[in-house]
Amino acid sequence: MPIRLHIFVNSARHAINSSAFICRFIAYHLSPLLIHLSYFLIIDVLGFVSLVVLRPSNHKYNPRYVDMFFLSTSAVTVTGLATIQMEDLSSSQIAILTLLMFLGMFVVLAYMTIILVTGSLLVFMYIAHVSSARDVLTRKSINKALFSISVTVSSFTNGGLLPTNESMVVFSSNNGLLLLLIGQILAGSTLFPVFLRLVIWALRGLRLAKAEEPDFMMNNSSALGFSHLLPNLQTIFLAAVEVAFVAMTVILFCFLNWDSVVLSSLQKITNALFMVVNARQAGENSIDCSLVAPAALVLFMFSACQDHKRIGPESDDRTSKGKPFLKMMAFSPLGFNTTVIMLVCITERRSLSTDPLNFSTFNIIFEVISAYGNIGLSTGYSCSRQLQHQEGIACHEKAYSFSGWWSEPGKLILVLAMLCGRLNSKDSTSARTR
Repeated sequence: MPIRLHIFVNSARHAINSSAFICRFIAYHLSPLLIHLSYFLIIDVLGFVSLVVLRPSNHKYNPRYVDMFFLSTSAVTVTGLATIQMEDLSSSQIAILTLLMFLGMFVVLAYMTIILVTGSLLVFMYIAHVSSARDVLTRKSINKALFSISVTVSSFTNGGLLPTNESMVVFSSNNGLLLLLIGQILAGSTLFPVFLRLVIWALRGLRLAKAEEPDFMMNNSSALGFSHLLPNLQTIFLAAVEVAFVAMTVILFCFLNWDSVVLSSLQKITNALFMVVNARQAGENSIDCSLVAPAALVLFMFSACQDHKRIGPESDDRTSKGKPFLKMMAFSPLGFNTTVIMLVCITERRSLSTDPLNFSTFNIIFEVISAYGNIGLSTGYSCSRQLQHQEGIACHEKAYSFSGWWSEPGKLILVLAMLCGRLNSKDSTSARTR
């Protein structure tokens, strides 16, 4: 018995030393870009295999492998585009997508736990007490607890994938639910430093941590080496700028789209706020994007394609010195998106000529930029806009992204755009934590 115990201890020690050696080798010999890429690809492949192995709730539905791979990539990169109807997925597949969105996000563990638990409970309580929201889930046979967790994770991670086919359009009249999700979206993105400071302040007030620890963290944020924990003045400035930008965009959105949706005045303002916040973050639309004014879509596109490169005193020109101009342009967001748009126009050239209203160049540009920016908003597809109907082939309205109607090469190109956009966002020093 002692001999076996000795062998077990030696084996465990050898395994630990080997793991430590591998971790040190990866940390010191591989670039951060390659580490991030490997991380996303491994999770992406595992998620794809899990989605394929698990069966959909609709047993007659047999999804294609490319659609499952697209969906897995969309979840891992927290993009939110879907090429299938989400309600065809089983509860276990929804749980896998929720886990993939969770793993695709990097953020402080304690902060994330507080937001996710609190957010899930608030959403569940709202659904339990508001019959109009509860009836939607009952009619669609969606578990209320699973929906509460999934929509909270999707909002906080800015994933944008929801169990409903229509995203949040079916809840456009539920102001309370939309406002809850707006707070969670901002807590996981641009206002992350603000909410993080509020959580630290709350922990100090509730005496859940030693008094000197929160004080040290809030007063010495630069010494901690965590760039998202901003000093007091910068945190206030960030909150003021975000509120001002959102307010101006909401006013513009309401001016352009006030008569396009049949809702009450308060509901229109709430939906406008929800759309504006999601246009830069999660992509959970409460209004059909095909009904939104083109000028507002251009504004959304501009917000989605913001360069996430490092800006500020830490971003000196050392990274750009010696690099040829053409090489820098080829790997810039503008150069990459231009290349992707050209390739998609080539793969979808037949649809561009036979179905020009749905497959317009603008819709393709909007879809590509939404994918690269990991936003997830889509103009969708409408059978009523078809100019030519193919003989013997009936067109059925499908509540998923416009890219769901693309060819398989086009979908794979968009998968590449989502991955590159996610990797590019890792260089950001902004408050986005996606």
